[in-house]
Amino acid sequence: MARGHAQRAIAVLGRMNEPGDEARAAHEDVGRHAAGLRLDQLITVGGEEPGYLQLAARAAGAKAVHLPDQDTTLRLPRSTLRAGDVVLVNASPGARLLRVPGREPFPGVQCVRNPLSPQLTGHP
Repeated sequence: MARGHAQRAIAVLGRMNEPGDEARAAHEDVGRHAAGLRLDQLITVGGEEPGYLQLAARAAGAKAVHLPDQDTTLRLPRSTLRAGDVVLVNASPGARLLRVPGREPFPGVQCVRNPLSPQLTGHP
Protein backbone atom coordinates (compact mmCIF):
# COMPACT_ATOMS: atom_id res chain seq x y z
CA MET A 1 0.00 0.00 0.00
CA ALA A 2 1.61 3.24 -1.11
CA ARG A 3 1.72 6.01 1.48
CA GLY A 4 3.48 9.24 2.32
CA HIS A 5 6.16 9.52 4.97
CA ALA A 6 3.82 10.53 7.82
CA GLN A 7 0.89 8.36 6.75
CA ARG A 8 0.11 5.13 8.50
CA ALA A 9 -1.30 2.15 6.61
CA ILE A 10 -4.04 0.26 8.41
CA ALA A 11 -6.10 -2.64 7.09
CA VAL A 12 -9.55 -3.48 8.40
CA LEU A 13 -10.40 -6.98 7.21
CA GLY A 14 -13.54 -9.07 7.58
CA ARG A 15 -14.79 -12.47 6.55
CA MET A 16 -14.20 -13.98 3.13
CA ASN A 17 -17.24 -16.03 2.11
CA GLU A 18 -15.70 -17.57 -1.00
CA PRO A 19 -13.31 -20.21 0.46
CA GLY A 20 -16.09 -22.52 1.70
CA ASP A 21 -14.61 -25.63 3.35
CA GLU A 22 -11.13 -24.11 3.19
CA ALA A 23 -12.15 -20.99 5.14
CA ARG A 24 -9.78 -21.43 8.06
CA ALA A 25 -6.72 -22.09 5.88
CA ALA A 26 -7.62 -19.24 3.52
CA HIS A 27 -8.01 -16.73 6.36
CA GLU A 28 -4.73 -17.89 7.93
CA ASP A 29 -2.99 -17.48 4.54
CA VAL A 30 -4.26 -13.90 4.23
CA GLY A 31 -3.13 -13.19 7.80
CA ARG A 32 0.41 -14.36 7.06
CA HIS A 33 0.46 -12.41 3.81
CA ALA A 34 -0.83 -9.25 5.51
CA ALA A 35 1.96 -9.55 8.09
CA GLY A 36 4.47 -9.41 5.26
CA LEU A 37 3.03 -6.09 4.03
CA ARG A 38 4.36 -4.31 7.13
CA LEU A 39 1.12 -2.53 7.87
CA ASP A 40 1.11 -0.17 10.81
CA GLN A 41 -2.00 -1.91 12.14
CA LEU A 42 -4.21 -4.82 11.11
CA ILE A 43 -7.73 -4.93 12.50
CA THR A 44 -9.93 -7.96 11.88
CA VAL A 45 -13.67 -7.73 12.41
CA GLY A 46 -16.32 -10.25 13.44
CA GLY A 47 -16.67 -13.99 13.71
CA GLU A 48 -14.37 -16.94 13.85
CA GLU A 49 -12.71 -16.71 10.43
CA PRO A 50 -11.34 -13.17 10.84
CA GLY A 51 -10.08 -14.34 14.23
CA TYR A 52 -7.99 -16.98 12.45
CA LEU A 53 -6.63 -14.25 10.18
CA GLN A 54 -5.63 -12.13 13.18
CA LEU A 55 -3.93 -15.02 15.00
CA ALA A 56 -1.92 -15.98 11.91
CA ALA A 57 -0.87 -12.37 11.33
CA ARG A 58 0.28 -11.96 14.95
CA ALA A 59 2.18 -15.26 14.80
CA ALA A 60 3.97 -13.87 11.72
CA GLY A 61 4.93 -10.68 13.56
CA ALA A 62 2.15 -8.22 12.65
CA LYS A 63 0.53 -5.75 15.00
CA ALA A 64 -2.99 -7.15 14.79
CA VAL A 65 -6.17 -6.99 16.86
CA HIS A 66 -9.53 -8.70 16.48
CA LEU A 67 -12.74 -6.79 17.21
CA PRO A 68 -16.01 -8.64 17.72
CA ASP A 69 -18.28 -6.63 15.42
CA GLN A 70 -18.74 -3.61 13.19
CA ASP A 71 -20.24 -1.43 15.94
CA THR A 72 -17.09 -1.84 18.03
CA THR A 73 -14.91 -1.12 15.00
CA LEU A 74 -16.83 2.06 14.14
CA ARG A 75 -16.06 3.35 17.65
CA LEU A 76 -12.30 3.05 17.21
CA PRO A 77 -10.72 5.69 19.39
CA ARG A 78 -8.80 8.60 17.91
CA SER A 79 -5.67 7.11 19.49
CA THR A 80 -6.01 4.28 16.94
CA LEU A 81 -6.97 6.28 13.84
CA ARG A 82 -5.80 9.79 13.05
CA ALA A 83 -6.04 12.27 10.20
CA GLY A 84 -3.73 11.27 7.36
CA ASP A 85 -4.06 7.53 7.92
CA VAL A 86 -4.91 5.38 4.92
CA VAL A 87 -7.30 2.56 5.80
CA LEU A 88 -7.93 -0.38 3.48
CA VAL A 89 -11.33 -1.96 4.17
CA ASN A 90 -11.66 -5.42 2.68
CA ALA A 91 -14.06 -8.36 3.00
CA SER A 92 -16.44 -10.34 0.86
CA PRO A 93 -19.18 -8.13 -0.55
CA GLY A 94 -21.78 -10.09 1.43
CA ALA A 95 -20.07 -9.15 4.68
CA ARG A 96 -20.95 -5.46 4.08
CA LEU A 97 -18.00 -4.51 6.23
CA LEU A 98 -18.25 -0.96 7.58
CA ARG A 99 -20.93 0.10 5.10
CA VAL A 100 -22.84 2.82 6.91
CA PRO A 101 -25.54 4.56 4.85
CA GLY A 102 -25.01 8.30 4.64
CA ARG A 103 -21.61 8.53 6.33
CA GLU A 104 -17.98 7.58 6.07
CA PRO A 105 -16.95 4.93 8.61
CA PHE A 106 -13.98 6.96 9.90
CA PRO A 107 -14.40 10.72 9.32
CA GLY A 108 -11.15 12.49 8.45
CA VAL A 109 -9.40 9.27 7.45
CA GLN A 110 -8.92 8.11 3.86
CA CYS A 111 -10.72 4.78 3.38
CA VAL A 112 -10.00 2.59 0.38
CA ARG A 113 -12.36 -0.25 -0.42
CA ASN A 114 -10.86 -3.03 -2.47
CA PRO A 115 -12.81 -6.31 -2.51
CA LEU A 116 -10.37 -9.17 -2.00
CA SER A 117 -7.53 -7.63 -3.96
CA PRO A 118 -4.75 -9.96 -5.09
CA GLN A 119 -2.24 -7.43 -3.68
CA LEU A 120 -3.58 -8.08 -0.18
CA THR A 121 -4.52 -11.74 -0.36
CA GLY A 122 -1.53 -12.89 -2.38
CA HIS A 123 -3.85 -14.85 -4.66
CA PRO A 124 -4.78 -13.87 -8.26
